[in-house]
Amino acid sequence: MKKILFIALAVVLALSVGLIGCEPAEPTPVIKIGHVSSLNGMYAGFGAGALFGIEAAIEDINDAGGVDVAGENYELELYLRESESDETAVAGHTEYLIDTNGVHGIVGAFIPPPMAAPQVPVVETAGIPLLQTPGPYEPWMDMTAAFNATYTFTTTFRIATDPDPYKPGYLIREIGFEFHDALGVDNTTQIVGVFASDDGDGAGWFALMGQMLEDAGYTTSTWDGGTGIGKFAMGTSDYTPIFEQWKSDNVTAIWGNCPPPHFKDLWTQAYAAGFEPEIIFAARAGLFWSDMSTLAGDLAVGIGLENWWHNAYDPILCPGVGNTTPQSLFDRWVADTSQPLNPNIGWGYANVQILVQAIEDADSLDGDDIRAALLAGAFDTIAGPVDYDAADLNSLVPLYYFQWFKKAGELVGEVVVSHHAFLSTTDTAFLITYP
Repeated sequence: MKKILFIALAVVLALSVGLIGCEPAEPTPVIKIGHVSSLNGMYAGFGAGALFGIEAAIEDINDAGGVDVAGENYELELYLRESESDETAVAGHTEYLIDTNGVHGIVGAFIPPPMAAPQVPVVETAGIPLLQTPGPYEPWMDMTAAFNATYTFTTTFRIATDPDPYKPGYLIREIGFEFHDALGVDNTTQIVGVFASDDGDGAGWFALMGQMLEDAGYTTSTWDGGTGIGKFAMGTSDYTPIFEQWKSDNVTAIWGNCPPPHFKDLWTQAYAAGFEPEIIFAARAGLFWSDMSTLAGDLAVGIGLENWWHNAYDPILCPGVGNTTPQSLFDRWVADTSQPLNPNIGWGYANVQILVQAIEDADSLDGDDIRAALLAGAFDTIAGPVDYDAADLNSLVPLYYFQWFKKAGELVGEVVVSHHAFLSTTDTAFLITYP
């Protein structure tokens, strides 16, 4: 017995000496990425796709070995704040990410400009890079011009402002009219009803859409030089004056921009009152299956609008991290949600790719160094190439036009107009018909 106890004690002492002699493993350093999400409320469709893409990119980068900064390996770590689609809460959440969580950069994906603009003065004061994709160029620039941003980098499409140098496939004006061409209609056969919510996003759309329609020779209804009844307050619940005017004016197409809940009420009420347009362009409202699938009956079928990412993007021109492609990212989304495409997964993923490449190019986590790398770099992403213009810290987002189809009893979005080599059309545009 004494011999056994002696041996046991010797083993314990040996282990103790060994443990004392071992240095504890150093924890892997992290790069903290912040994101203000909108997983609830009227912009939940935007938020769900954005967060999925951001998390997928972080997972892929960490699985591929992390991020090399000055010879040291870092992992990415996400810090998330939920806005509940409340633009008045965004600035406070952004401050929390910076002051409490100590993030090195903040990323987003497509979100209406009023939801992203409150972040700008916060990141500018802190000197923290912000990578956002805040809807169309014109409303965004109008809302943020006074901030003289130097740390806010954006990717946007445009409504009617030509890119310089010009290239096709980046303008609402262009793809909207080409959609009309694909339908076989022209400016002599269509009377277009214009509508928009009176918020920072919708008001800019209302002015620009009406003007470009009239400049192209279309007759408009409810626009009236930008002061018409087609622009409605965010608290509106009864849209009778708008659709009754459309009926009186024999409107055959409607073009507009508003949050999904407002469009749902407007279109449901108008259809119940006997209004049956053959073309519906519903920017912002019609993007996501999660919103369109809540429309009664087949009221979503035929609705179309601009879109800005697709799983059919060419993986050579639009690479992900490692083996991830646009299609495989989409497949992960379907496996996780059992939902059709949410295009925001691509831009959530892409903005993480851009930030990480800029950090590696800078070889630094300092905000000024990352900013310089963002300005100097050209970035290949799963959403296509991104190259920020030093004049406005903006890079163009390619557009395509899509419509909602009913196929095998399911609501699906199909590409009906595309200018881009990395995305082909998948079906033929059609006029809406009614029972």
